[in-house]
Amino acid sequence: MSLNLYSKIEKTALYVLPFSLVFSIFIADLLVSILTIGFISKIFHQKKLEIFRNKFFKIFFIFWIYTLFISFFSEDIFISLKSAIPYFRFIFLPLIVYQICLEDQKFLKYFFISILSIFFILVIDGSIQFIYKKNIFGYISLENGRIQSLFKDEYILGSFILKIFLIISALIFYFEKNKNKSNYIFF
Repeated sequence: MSLNLYSKIEKTALYVLPFSLVFSIFIADLLVSILTIGFISKIFHQKKLEIFRNKFFKIFFIFWIYTLFISFFSEDIFISLKSAIPYFRFIFLPLIVYQICLEDQKFLKYFFISILSIFFILVIDGSIQFIYKKNIFGYISLENGRIQSLFKDEYILGSFILKIFLIISALIFYFEKNKNKSNYIFF
């Protein structure tokens, strides 16, 4: 596969990732795993091993080793290791985004649009469900005062919106850093 085609697939997967977090955790995990495998093979193919000397990689790798280490002190070591080992793929996700940002200046703009889109879809759908007791797909809230929006039977809308809002805020802050210095003080 050519590097140009792989780069397009990589970017598309990252644009789709926020939506897949809402509709299918399996697809989100699959995308991250495929991105990680592709990124590692690209690193070795292009012989860009200096990425492993990156301070962010070292910090994430040490954290991953730490999670493996504390897994040995849990009551059920097998279950703990089973959940800690796959976190290895998340070491590479920030590095993948960083590498793409270096290669394509417009990536962050489109990624921001992707995240902002899912944010507004969830806020609008959650508002509709709060007012009419049904969301746009007809899901009815089973617990009084709790809204699940597009998450079906999981009541995680608030925490998801908060996490996405933090990413949106950071990206707005990044895009506006040269335009208005008073935003730094406000933020």
